Amino acid sequence: MKHNKWIAVLSVAGVLALVGIFTALFVKGREKENLIDRMEARNLALKDAGVGEADVVFTEEKLEKENGISLYNISFHNDAYRYEYEIDAETGIVTGMNIEALFETPDTLASEDICADNTAGENTENPAVSAKPEEGIQEPVPENNHIGLAAAKENVLLDAGLEESEVTYIKEKLELEDGIWVYELDFYTSEGEYEYEINAHTGAVISRNMEMFRSSPSDRSADASGAQPSVDVEQAKNIAVSHAGFSESEVTFSKEELDYDDGKAVYEIVFYNGQTEYEYEVDAVTGDILEYESELMD
Repeated sequence: MKHNKWIAVLSVAGVLALVGIFTALFVKGREKENLIDRMEARNLALKDAGVGEADVVFTEEKLEKENGISLYNISFHNDAYRYEYEIDAETGIVTGMNIEALFETPDTLASEDICADNTAGENTENPAVSAKPEEGIQEPVPENNHIGLAAAKENVLLDAGLEESEVTYIKEKLELEDGIWVYELDFYTSEGEYEYEINAHTGAVISRNMEMFRSSPSDRSADASGAQPSVDVEQAKNIAVSHAGFSESEVTFSKEELDYDDGKAVYEIVFYNGQTEYEYEVDAVTGDILEYESELMD
């Protein structure tokens, strides 16, 4: 009789355990219903990029949590561009993207083809290239058919779908990159940060990077401690590259971004050397390396 009683108790305990397991699975399933699935995230990224699924190759589709927010990281490429998207898994909103040209059009400018007379000439439309070089140094300058800073800004705002009154520029720079004159235009709005590279001759978008703010800091020029960033992006790049044992001429940068990690101002620096990708986080106030990793790409 006592034996049967223990069997009954164990049976009840087993049933209760099964009920608990099924309840947990049900609740977990209900929680997952609040998130969009991987295919939805993929389609949202493709739609934003304006490309078809058959025209690209996917390299990453990952769901992860960042600062308590569920995000899909979707990466893909075609013959012309590499795309990286960050999609909010609850709302489906694009919270970050990075699009880079893999191959530039042949409309480039080699420094050896530039007439020496242009070096000393003034360019009233672009003061950035009219400055006199140091004595004895021959600096290349853009040809006269470059689009100008105002037109570059118009192209950027049109591409981003923004009005000039909505943005604040923090970088406006004309420079020669791999034989191509480009405008580097960085700005922010009340909702996010944008980085653009524009071909100075054709006006085409070479690369764009956008990241939505996940918080609303009242002062984006200082971190939570109130300390002002004293390290600029060029210094941060040099710190990261030197730590990896290279010079800047030996690497290709794919990301240079000032971000706020839990209220702390940090630079996120990503670059390649050969088949290896390096990722660094550099303190924007002290210049200390907070985190770094390297990965051999397939």
